[in-house]
Amino acid sequence: QCGSSEFWNSDLDVCVPCASCKQYPKTPSCNTCKSVEEPSDVWKLAAITSFSVLAVVLVGAALIIGVMVHRRKSHKRPLRG
Repeated sequence: QCGSSEFWNSDLDVCVPCASCKQYPKTPSCNTCKSVEEPSDVWKLAAITSFSVLAVVLVGAALIIGVMVHRRKSHKRPLRG
């Protein structure tokens, strides 16, 4: 009866925190922790993806605005001349 972030180590007869699996990946019964760690990985992937999309949108918007401003300036020059 271990907590959600722990697993049972039959060698030691105690509950071991899943954090120890990162330091000692070869620990027996660490595979029972994967289901607990997956959501954090999913959240990391979602965060990275959303930030990447946001960055692309911002860069794209900046480029579009830059092109529009440049076009306005280039249109005004012939009219002045």
